[in-house]
Amino acid sequence: MTLICALFCMAQVYAANPVWGQLQVKGAQLCDQSGNPVVLRGVSLGWHNIWPRFYNKKAVKWLVQDWHANIIRAAMGIQIDDNYLENPDFALKCITQVVDAAIKNDTYVIIDWHAHKMHTAEAKAF
Repeated sequence: MTLICALFCMAQVYAANPVWGQLQVKGAQLCDQSGNPVVLRGVSLGWHNIWPRFYNKKAVKWLVQDWHANIIRAAMGIQIDDNYLENPDFALKCITQVVDAAIKNDTYVIIDWHAHKMHTAEAKAF
């Protein structure tokens, strides 16, 4: 349910004109802007601070065009080296590149606050 809520929120904010428009949840079903059930298929990028080489417009374009992904998950690492808490500028740069590329390629994006501990205050500030 958390994933669906996050997807719904991110779809409203970050999707430009994906094929299904603004997503919504009806009962337990993810639906398009007209209420028709949809299935998203996509790729999850590894933590930005471990695999930053994939956090760019070229990678997103390739995933959308060649893999036919209609959603990309960007995992913002909150722990380990070069994480958001230690280096927020680097984290935001990586995430922004993926979000901008997703918008340009008319696809949805999920930003995953990827932490093993809650860090609630920092998550709210983000």
